[in-house]
Amino acid sequence: MDAKHTPGPWFVLPLSTTMGAEAREPGSFSIGTSEDAGKANILCSRFPWLECADEMRANARLIAAAPELLKALRAIDDAFVDDSHVDADTPTGRAIIAARAAVSKAEGFAKPRFENVFCSQCGGEFGPGNSGYSHCEDHRKATGA
Repeated sequence: MDAKHTPGPWFVLPLSTTMGAEAREPGSFSIGTSEDAGKANILCSRFPWLECADEMRANARLIAAAPELLKALRAIDDAFVDDSHVDADTPTGRAIIAARAAVSKAEGFAKPRFENVFCSQCGGEFGPGNSGYSHCEDHRKATGA
């Protein structure tokens, strides 16, 4: 899927480099598209919140990492295209299901109604979805599994 967000990488910039000297308080930052504030497109800024400066810096690092995190989650999903290998009862299966849900959230899709959908006929599990399957034929058509 083509990204609708600003392509990464993104960088945490001191707010004073993007908003002027008056914004030098701890907990202030901007997120930009370049390490050079003079060349960066500023994606967002956070003004001072002195009581939470450490938390704000941690939030800034997480926001700046978002494009790389999304790319990594998509790679995990791509590695498990065949849903027959995704077992929701294993740590790996739960991680894949969580990765897919996070990608959907980042891409603006509505959260599925159910955490895990099943086939009534075979009992197969298919991760998040809005409805299960009555017959194996139904999920084979939909997922190839």
